[in-house]
Amino acid sequence: MSILLTLLTIVAFTLLFLLALIVLILLIVLLVPIRYDLKLKYKESFLCSLSLSWLLKIVKFEVNYDKELSTGLKIFGIACSKNTRSPDEEDEPDEEDFEEEDFDEEDNESYEKYFEIEDKNKYEEADKESLSAQEYEDGDSSKRFDKRTEENSIVKDIDEDGENIKKEKNFSEKKRKKKKQSFPGFIKNEYEKIKSKVKVLSEKKERLNKLFNNKSLRRGISKTWQAVLKLLKLFRTRELSGKIIFGFEDPYTTGQVLSYAALFYSWYKDRIEIIPVFDKEIVDIDIRAKGGVRLMSLVIIATGLWFDKDFKRLYKLYKNRDKIL
Repeated sequence: MSILLTLLTIVAFTLLFLLALIVLILLIVLLVPIRYDLKLKYKESFLCSLSLSWLLKIVKFEVNYDKELSTGLKIFGIACSKNTRSPDEEDEPDEEDFEEEDFDEEDNESYEKYFEIEDKNKYEEADKESLSAQEYEDGDSSKRFDKRTEENSIVKDIDEDGENIKKEKNFSEKKRKKKKQSFPGFIKNEYEKIKSKVKVLSEKKERLNKLFNNKSLRRGISKTWQAVLKLLKLFRTRELSGKIIFGFEDPYTTGQVLSYAALFYSWYKDRIEIIPVFDKEIVDIDIRAKGGVRLMSLVIIATGLWFDKDFKRLYKLYKNRDKIL
């Protein structure tokens, strides 16, 4: 009995340990932020680098662009995967792909079949040439027969064309008669069509008015908008620094761009230095942005929105928009 109790206690402690370990891993995943570091540079060419790190850079993912795109994943500083791809680079086969060692027996059999088919085609072409020579010799006897058949076919075509022209004339005459007879009816039909379209549009207008006057729908739209604003705040940069030097051929254009940049002064303030140049054309950009996002915040916003009744009604309305409208 004591042995059974000890076994049960060991099993219970192991289960509790596993549960605690799972909870700890979930808390680490949800609470430890995913940090990003973005660098943008442009002078004569465009350079961009983005690094995503998690848990004191134990897991790090990098994306770099310098005339070619390269990605890499590191775990504990060890490179797990690396990929480089140039946008101008085409997938051209290497010379090594055509070495004899790379060909299997199946490939050899397929090539042998291909050459056999080519030989057959050559023999068939030779047979056709010999047959054409024989036909040329027997051409005098067959020319008369061919001429007769051609004449008969021409006569048949002329008869068929005549019948088709007669049918088209009869059809056009009938059509004209119908138009003359059904002109008042045509106006009536068009009037009925316009009337039905106006009726459908008025019904749609009434439905839309009912939807927009629905308080639940309005609440769903406002809550969705608030969730979007919260997500934008989460992805807001914690550190932002850099310099932008720009100038155009026309000083008036430079002044316009500077006035547009002044609209966003409250966002970048003293973090980004903007220097306009009025006497020459130049573009020099050097920006760095850092920040972090916790998955827990994303989960809280998403779950709160998903289980909201007003959002559910709005989502159902969006799914059935074709039926309603």
